[in-house]
Amino acid sequence: MSFLDIYISDEDKKVFFERLEQIYQEMQKRYTIVADALDFSCRGCSDNCCYTHFKHYTLIEYLYLVEGMNSLDKTLRSEVVETAGEVVVKTSAAEAKGEKIRILCPLNKDGLCIFYKHRLMICRLHGTAHYFDTPKGRIEGPGCFRFEELSKGKRKIPMIDRTDIYKDLAFLERDLRKKTGYQLKFKHSIAEMISGTFGN
Repeated sequence: MSFLDIYISDEDKKVFFERLEQIYQEMQKRYTIVADALDFSCRGCSDNCCYTHFKHYTLIEYLYLVEGMNSLDKTLRSEVVETAGEVVVKTSAAEAKGEKIRILCPLNKDGLCIFYKHRLMICRLHGTAHYFDTPKGRIEGPGCFRFEELSKGKRKIPMIDRTDIYKDLAFLERDLRKKTGYQLKFKHSIAEMISGTFGN
């Protein structure tokens, strides 16, 4: 069963999206607290994180992305789909050569995300220092280079606790997969999801 063959009713989708949006709201709340503590902002950054090649692992966020794509006007959606196809080709070529992938996300236009309301988890949390607890111990991330620079000399570095956010998203993903019957691993970039779903 391909993720492209997933069926879920509009009524059920609404329920799942409401739960996802609640998780996203909590992400934003925590991100704002940590970012404000250091006056951290992405404005004017010389290293746009939209060039980073992320893989996304949840079916629920894929469906949310599709919802966002369907909300775009046809002309803009066509442009995004065309760009996504080009990104997939360039990314595959870079991977084949073992090169570092630095290609702008197809949803970035003139340096800004056109998809802000429907952006996925990593796009919402990337940049700030964070940690999450696992049965084997705590895992920490320092944040992007700009966040690290702002953190230098600080006695206590503000960090986002992602533990329960990850758990809540995992439970939501579990419930969605039970509802749809889809149990395969999911690992795709934004460009791959867009091109695979909306491309010819």
